[in-house]
Order: sequence, then C-alpha cells, then structure tokens
Amino acid sequence: MAKKRPSRSTLGVQMRGALAEQYGQRGKGKSHLWYFYSDKGRTDFVVPSDVQFGHVLLLESEPRIQSVSFRPPLRLAPTTENLAGTIFDAEATCSDGSIELHEAKPSSSLGQSPDAHAARQLAIQREIEAFERSRGKEVRHVLLTENEIFANPVRIRNWFVALPWLAQARNHSLLQPGNEVAALIHAEERVSLGQLLDSGGPLYVAAVLRFVAHGRFASDLDTVPFTRRTVFLDRRRQR
Repeated sequence: MAKKRPSRSTLGVQMRGALAEQYGQRGKGKSHLWYFYSDKGRTDFVVPSDVQFGHVLLLESEPRIQSVSFRPPLRLAPTTENLAGTIFDAEATCSDGSIELHEAKPSSSLGQSPDAHAARQLAIQREIEAFERSRGKEVRHVLLTENEIFANPVRIRNWFVALPWLAQARNHSLLQPGNEVAALIHAEERVSLGQLLDSGGPLYVAAVLRFVAHGRFASDLDTVPFTRRTVFLDRRRQR
C-alpha cells in the first residue's frame, strides 16, 4: 500500500480559512473584508472593515512603526466602565522598542462624547501600564477612529497603491536591490519612481518603499499622488 503523503496547508487554503473565519464573525453586516499582505508583519491578514484597513495602511506607512501584527495575542484590559475588557486590533513595535496596542473603531460605534473617549482611553492605558510594568515592557494604548486614520487621504490612497508592490516581492530577497537603491539615492540625492523602474524594475520599487516605510528614506507620498514622478530622497539631505 502506498504511503499517504502528509497534508500541507497551502497559502490558498490558509487564505480561504482566514476569510471564512472573518466572514462568519461578520454575521449579517455588509462591511468589506480586506485580505492583504503586511510587509511589516511579513504575513497575510484579514480585517473586517474599511476603517480597519485604513488603519493597516496608516501603520504600514508610518516610519515610527517597525513591525506590526494585525492578529495580536488576545489581551483584555478591564476598565471601570467595561469589565469585559478590550480586544486590540493591532500590536505595533516602535523604533524605540516600545509597544503600542491599537484599537481602530468607527466613531459611531463608540457612542460617547470626546471627554468620555479620553477618559476610557486613560483608564485602559493605566491598566495596561500596571499589567506590563511587571514584565519590563513599555506599552501604550492607542485608540483611532476614521477621523485620525483618514486625516491625510493622499497618504492612505498612495499606500493602498504601494502595498501590492511590496506584496509581489514577498518571496524575493530585497537585500541586493536595497543596497543598489540606497547607493543610487546617495549618489543622485533624489530619484524618481520612474528612474527606479527603468533601472531595476519592480524589486527596486519594493525596496525603496520598504526603506520609506521604515524611515530610512523620505518621499513625497504624503502630499502628491503615487506616479512615476514620485520622489525618494535621503532624509539627511531633505530640505
């Protein structure tokens, strides 16, 4: 009798499983499901709303954030208002080594005044600090609504376009392309997306976007649309 091969979970099976789980949790709601590759998390995630996907784009584009999980370990932070606690939408590690626990919520779901929001956030922050201090970690609670997430729509739109460039490079090493892109930017002081595409193709683009996302190089992605004229430059020479 032939031996049965051990089953292996393929990426497609994992994708369907993650989508099915989120679809089931959505119930009768009509919000969008977003399936995406996170370069800072180095894996795929699913989020169940436009606000949460905007939050993804905000964190993927924030140089202060070095790594992130949008499927963090379950953490409950009981508050005086809600003893059931809070489930966080992301766990981000910052460049200074501190950790941020993020909630991304539509403002309509909070149903509270700005003062009540601030009081709730402060209560959660105090309990997180008390819980984590004994483990020697600096942890901060961050609550964001669509008002903060979409405050710069140009930035969010540009990283909606940029994320697939990083996703298509997920199975490629960006070490050599990154070294070549860095050498080019140092030599030219500033280069355009068109120059990078013509010089090294999609891997050059993925490499420079990763540099920008982690704060090594600057760009104009916060202010103008992402095109072949998009500029990348050394932060030390930024005027």
